[in-house]
Amino acid sequence: MAAIECDRLVKCCKETVVVDEVTFRVEFGRVTGFLGLKGAGRATCLRMITGLVAPTSGTKCGDVGVDGSGPTHLSG
Repeated sequence: MAAIECDRLVKCCKETVVVDEVTFRVEFGRVTGFLGLKGAGRATCLRMITGLVAPTSGTKCGDVGVDGSGPTHLSG
């Protein structure tokens, strides 16, 4: 199982697509960077990954929640 796995995450605010089908997988023990230009949706992606914001569509699975709790799964 991956530490974090996201499949086609999408976040819309009103009629604006803020994050458009982001897919990636992070394995345990890997150091991973998350890069993008200002306004590219990095913070929104991280909020969806940690469970602070629900995605409009797509799925996110992870082994640890933002509060240190057990496995999490969030679907839009």
